[in-house]
Amino acid sequence: MNRSAKIISAALLAVIICVFSIIFFMADFFNFDDFYFNEASYQESDDAASFHDLNVNLYIDSYNRVSVVEDFNVTFNRSDTREVVRFIPYSYFAYRSEGTKVNKKPVVAKISSIYGEGDNNEKLNVYTDEISGYLTIGLKAATYIQKGETRHYKISYTYDMGQDKNKGFDDIYFNVVGTNSTFTIRNVSFHIVMPDMQSAKSLQMYYGKEGSSNELKFERIGNKISGKVEVLKPLHGITFRAVFEDGFLKAERYFNIVSLISIFVATLLIGLSVFASLKLKNRDKLIVPVELMSFSGLNAYIAEYMGTGNITDKSTIATIVLLASKGYITINQIDDKRIELIKKAPILDSEDKSSKAIYNSIFKESDKIEIDDLNMQFAVNAKAVKSTETIKSSNLLYDKKAMSSINIVRGIFMFLFVVSLAFMFFSVSYRLGFTSDVFMFRLVLISLLMAINILLIYSRKNLFYISLLLTAVATLFLILTYNLYGYDYIDGYYFHVISLVIAGVASAIMGGECKYAKEGAIVKGRVLGFKRFIKECEVEQIKMFASENPSLFYDVLPYAYVLGLSDEWIKKFESIKLDVPDWASANGNPIADIIIFNMLFRNFTTKTYKVNSGLMASQMHKTASGNFKDFGGSSFSGGFGGGGFSGGGGGGGGFGVR
Repeated sequence: MNRSAKIISAALLAVIICVFSIIFFMADFFNFDDFYFNEASYQESDDAASFHDLNVNLYIDSYNRVSVVEDFNVTFNRSDTREVVRFIPYSYFAYRSEGTKVNKKPVVAKISSIYGEGDNNEKLNVYTDEISGYLTIGLKAATYIQKGETRHYKISYTYDMGQDKNKGFDDIYFNVVGTNSTFTIRNVSFHIVMPDMQSAKSLQMYYGKEGSSNELKFERIGNKISGKVEVLKPLHGITFRAVFEDGFLKAERYFNIVSLISIFVATLLIGLSVFASLKLKNRDKLIVPVELMSFSGLNAYIAEYMGTGNITDKSTIATIVLLASKGYITINQIDDKRIELIKKAPILDSEDKSSKAIYNSIFKESDKIEIDDLNMQFAVNAKAVKSTETIKSSNLLYDKKAMSSINIVRGIFMFLFVVSLAFMFFSVSYRLGFTSDVFMFRLVLISLLMAINILLIYSRKNLFYISLLLTAVATLFLILTYNLYGYDYIDGYYFHVISLVIAGVASAIMGGECKYAKEGAIVKGRVLGFKRFIKECEVEQIKMFASENPSLFYDVLPYAYVLGLSDEWIKKFESIKLDVPDWASANGNPIADIIIFNMLFRNFTTKTYKVNSGLMASQMHKTASGNFKDFGGSSFSGGFGGGGFSGGGGGGGGFGVR
């Protein structure tokens, strides 16, 4: 890969990473919490419904799980609603005060065993939906409910906050009533049943807005706690926190078969990549002899493929110049904006097929044509030649058996890689029972980044470091995704990171070239030797060679162009007197100055690129229309475990109607 290609690749990679980073972090701005509520202008009489007689029963076990049963009444103040909504956060930050600091830790809970019912055995449509960190439970009646009607509802679910990872203490930290409701809730009572009240170092209840440390009085009998609040204003809640010695809460082990399969698949990827590297990839050192001139059988297409790894429109341009240098074409610059090609002699049958195809396409209708007048058929034929030469050069360079085998391995590799990414997605719903929009959105971004990475395994260039960088960035994004949303509580968290790293490294190892055929290795070595001569030959040596071969400059220039060294080659001849080529002219007069010739060459290049790109775009459009055939391939401060806050724990959420 030449220097300019490396710079372009690095710049493109930087742009990709920057764009992905911006999108990745922008996801935080689309959060369900970002609703507007004007507390100053709030009037309870404006509520669409009145929530009252809320009774919350919590049954807590030693695995940091809370079984929740909520009974409440709703009086509907409008006749255009029929659904009660309960939204519960599963992705949240737990806030604890430690001295003068407030620390937050991400938690993601599993919400399961969801049940809902209405009064009088009314059949409700009970459904769940996930919206950016909240699990919504909908209780939908079959018809709209009359204004002034009061109905009773009951909801139950299990809220699993996962393994406690606090250092030095354990705590059960739960929002009995969340701080997200924009309604007034009257007559609230709660009953909490603990697994072992005697072991608790401290028990606290808080109420008020999120972040409030107002303590709420409660009654304690044995392992039961109860209390009530007459009125909870909008955005006010109730939070319970019990602190224990470290180790009180047990860690339930989940057997996550999905994560184990993911690791197994990643291991297969490594195995395939190592096998391909040892058995199918080229490991032989090329012999690179010094080549002073183009050799028999070399054309611009083969030179570009062997020297850079692909074939572009440069080869078509170089072929036209080579045809001119051989006496078949005269290139005439009419003015600053117009260049014409003039047929000088019929092309010989001994020339290679691609050169003849380009020549015949140029002069199919006339012996003289301007670059801007090259028609659609020329573009189609040039594209077909490029495709043919790419296949021919590939077949020449690579060992056929090794190429066939490595294509099969790459196909299997791609399939397993997609499976590995799929397991990363499935493991979330496997553990939580539902999927997170924000979390999944980030996984999609990571997957796209890795998809770009995996496409590199089909490149025959050595892109190990680029692939490794993409893997590192994707892994960093994955770690941030898990940490930001608390997914380290999901079994297999480390398995996903490990499997992604393994898959990324495997894709990096898979990059590189297949084994060379014996003849192909010789041709590639000679082209690279020719390339080295163009790049490294000293001016004094050039003068000596030019004295023996006056046409050296013009014979080599097209090859220097396709190899990305035309500027360096031209610079070497700035102090050397050259014979004027009879195939290049300006307004019919020979071009006697190397600078002018350089301008002609660049102008011709620009024109040809413009024609090819414009015609190709038109060809693609018409092919899509079926007209042409395609030819190309909070809380108490201080104390044991710090303090809590109202709304600072798990659970909670809010109520609504619609």
